Amino acid sequence: MSALAKDRESGRLPRIVSDIMTAPALMLDIDDRLDVASLILEQAKIRHLPIVRDGQLRGVLSLGDVLAHADGDPAARNTTRCHQVMTAHPLTARPGDDVIETGRRMLRESVSCLPILNGPDGVSVVGIVTITDFDRVGMALLERQALVDREPPRVATLMTSGALVTTRAEQTLDVAYAMMVSGHVHHLPVVDARERLIGVVSDHDLLRAGPERASLTVGERMTREVVTAPADGAAGEAARLFEECRIGALPVVRAGRLVGMFTETDLLAHVVSTWPLSA
Repeated sequence: MSALAKDRESGRLPRIVSDIMTAPALMLDIDDRLDVASLILEQAKIRHLPIVRDGQLRGVLSLGDVLAHADGDPAARNTTRCHQVMTAHPLTARPGDDVIETGRRMLRESVSCLPILNGPDGVSVVGIVTITDFDRVGMALLERQALVDREPPRVATLMTSGALVTTRAEQTLDVAYAMMVSGHVHHLPVVDARERLIGVVSDHDLLRAGPERASLTVGERMTREVVTAPADGAAGEAARLFEECRIGALPVVRAGRLVGMFTETDLLAHVVSTWPLSA
């Protein structure tokens, strides 16, 4: 049995979904208004809400759903109900499901959350697991790999590089939103004319902008004091910043220039690709 497998059997690494899931989950009724959902997503700094009726799952409402359906009319969020916007029949998981197989499933299906169902009826929502819930799994794995290999994995080996989706400070938030949708990302690095990193704008920034986002620029809403990671830095130290700073992505820099993005999804992809099948 591998060292990682021994760690998992001894309880030092999570084994099943209940070891990492968020419970209880914040939830809303199918008839709750979209403005209530928007407020919860903003204040709790989350991206998904299970939508229920009498505790039983009816769908999932995402931050992306709110952004897509609250354009134009400022009163839309006050009159629209969650069931009109939510994704019905979402993928789900059980508390006893294998944690690594669940992570593989989330990546394979391109979903970033799974409501957790259990209870006497088998369909009651008892929690939720998101990409963020795998951060500690990733940190524990990276720490163990550093001990076993005597060389910690580097950020550059895990990050997303190549043709990065970036924006400029003078772009409108509407344009930034379209880029997020087409690029399937939640964060956009903001660069200047010399491709130097000057900020980051996220979907939460767009949510806070509300219906004014068509008239606001990225520079007016972006985060200017950006937490970054060096390309040759230890991936475990970078991953720890996800939890410490409550962020889901780190621009990766080399000599002051943007060379990649290290995200929670990248961390999960590393976990499921390097975790021994026997663990």
